[in-house]
Amino acid sequence: MKNLKKTVTSFAVSAIIASVAIVGYASAAEKPAVKESPNTVEVRFIEPTEFGNKWDGTVTASSSTQSSFSVPSTYGHVKMWFNNKDSKAVTISITHESGKVYVTKTIPGNSPYTWKSLVDDPDGVRSGKYTVQYHSPEGSVNVEYNGFASNNKDEV
Repeated sequence: MKNLKKTVTSFAVSAIIASVAIVGYASAAEKPAVKESPNTVEVRFIEPTEFGNKWDGTVTASSSTQSSFSVPSTYGHVKMWFNNKDSKAVTISITHESGKVYVTKTIPGNSPYTWKSLVDDPDGVRSGKYTVQYHSPEGSVNVEYNGFASNNKDEV
C-alpha cells in the first residue's frame, strides 16, 4: 500500500510539472498571427512589446472612402499593413492632420502592401490624427488594414 501511495504521489507531481512546463512553453513562444484559407496563408506582424496605439479594420466603398488612426506623442514609428481584396488597383494616401502627406501608393488588385514610416522618416512621424484615403477609379474599394504606433524603431 505504501508503494502505491508513493507511485500515485509521484505520478501526480510529474503531471503537475509537465503541465506547468507545457503552459510556460506555449506562452513564451512568439508566433505571428496566421490566418488561413483553402488557397492562401496570410502572416500578420507580431504585436510590438511597446506600442502607443493599434488599429485594424476593413473599408469598402464603390470608389472612394477613408479611415483614420492616431499616433500618440513619443510613439512616432508606424507600421501599416494593407490587403487589397478587390481585383482592381486601389490607391492609398496617408495624411497627417497638418496636411503633410506621408505616403501615396497604388496597390495592385488582390495584393498586400506594408508601409513602414521608418523608411522615409527614421526620426519618426508627427503625433496626432492621420487619415487614410482609399480610391479605386476602376473598381470597388475593399481593403483590409491593420497597424500600430511604437516608440521603438526595432518594432517597425
